[in-house]
Amino acid sequence: MKKGLSFAYDVSFAIPFFILAFSATSGVLADCESAWIRVPTADAPPPRYGNCMAFDVARDVTVIFGGIDSGTYLGDTWQWDGVGWTQRTPPHSPPACFAPAAAYDSTRNVTVLFGGWNGSYLDGTWEWDGDDWHQRTPATFPAARYGHAMAYDAARGVTVLFGGSGTGKYGTETWEWDGLDWTRRNPVNTPPSRGTHTMTYDSARGVTVLFGGVGDTGYFADTWEWDGINWTQRTPTACPSERLCPAMAYDVTQGVTVLFGGFGPAGYLADTWEWDGVEWTQSIPAVAPTARNAHAMAYDHGRETIVMYGGSGVSGTLGETWEYAPGLRLLQGPVDTWVIQGSDVLFGVTAIGSPSIRYQWRKNGSPLFGADKASLRIPMVSREDAAIYDVVIRAPCGQILSEPATLTIAPKADLDLDGDVDLDDLAAVQKCLSGPNIPPDCP
Repeated sequence: MKKGLSFAYDVSFAIPFFILAFSATSGVLADCESAWIRVPTADAPPPRYGNCMAFDVARDVTVIFGGIDSGTYLGDTWQWDGVGWTQRTPPHSPPACFAPAAAYDSTRNVTVLFGGWNGSYLDGTWEWDGDDWHQRTPATFPAARYGHAMAYDAARGVTVLFGGSGTGKYGTETWEWDGLDWTRRNPVNTPPSRGTHTMTYDSARGVTVLFGGVGDTGYFADTWEWDGINWTQRTPTACPSERLCPAMAYDVTQGVTVLFGGFGPAGYLADTWEWDGVEWTQSIPAVAPTARNAHAMAYDHGRETIVMYGGSGVSGTLGETWEYAPGLRLLQGPVDTWVIQGSDVLFGVTAIGSPSIRYQWRKNGSPLFGADKASLRIPMVSREDAAIYDVVIRAPCGQILSEPATLTIAPKADLDLDGDVDLDDLAAVQKCLSGPNIPPDCP
């Protein structure tokens, strides 16, 4: 049992008391798994696949651009605010295209886009500031390509680009964009040449994570990380199967990279995986999107949710909006507590994971009206408040119940906490006031 210290003050004797409370919990108590939720929207963008996506932190919206449907290249810009989609009509725009790549530059507050395919390989560098697309004309830039991947390295302030397909071959180049120019990096180690892979930036560990894709030798199922100096291949004990055109996003709250779908030797895929920097773990939610590839995902920092849109599956081009709701973990539950009658009591819990956590405190199993916060304050407790308290914690993934905490009320002047007021309590006071050296067991 983990010990914690609570404080009570008995005004009738004007002596502070330090009452030990014993925790009913330690570490993770319970959890519910992350879950996919389809968001119904009447104003969604037209179905598409091969679109790019990034989350605009400054404006709190997810931005998508481009893609293809029924052979038509798309060049429209849309924003998702967590409630609905809004099409933007900027004065300028990148060419309609398939499989460009985008990443959000949080230092300069712009979405960076490069490349794509619309019958020709593209090599344009564009930036979206929330109102308009601006084409940049750096002196140095990567060769035209599509099916590459990009991620923004926030620690180093650069957008990282790797691979892609151009001029009939797959690339193995690493490029970085600082807002003024592209710089080709020449690391000692590098992933094999490929395209249609996926990348995201792990902000907790300061590395860009790369997975999958296809190259001259076929499909890939390898995991690589770029630290700004070199690429390092990771060798987890388990990993997603080989595939092209999956999508990934880094969940800042959970501290994991989430991967969904793609296309492998057996066809379209609908599996969800989480990478913690050491191992891949497959998540098997009760509800999940249908199998697909060439979709796009981004992490919504404001709502702490991963957003996914589009893709191509067995039923054709998809136009669905999905969100990956974080799981829920209860780190610390309420604590068993002794207090003196008339004192204030504060119970609390610590739960993390979901942006939409809801609480319902209970007394002896019955809900307490209005007790819907992470903490429960009971002012000036009386004997009627002595009970067992717990809290139901709800999130999109489900609900969990804390372990119970017992509240014990001692009568005023019950200094030895034996449940009654007698001469033993007076003896405790006399002992504390009878000399210059207060005994260590003095209340």
